Amino acid sequence: LERIRESITTPNDALLHANRHSELTRSELLYRQGSVTEALKAVERGERFALEAGDHPLRATLLLQRAEILIRLVLLC
Repeated sequence: LERIRESITTPNDALLHANRHSELTRSELLYRQGSVTEALKAVERGERFALEAGDHPLRATLLLQRAEILIRLVLLC
């Protein structure tokens, strides 16, 4: 995941399929590692990339990811 992030050097790089979808994977990994804030930031980046690329299925998946993270947080409190 870090290699992918490091390979994004221009705004157009972020719009490539693998780069957009890596943020979904990154958010899940960060959440599982206990980094909730960073996981939500990854979701936000992914949403931005998905919107710019017109990738509606990815955006919907990221919205569900955000909801799942927030629900888990509420249940843990």
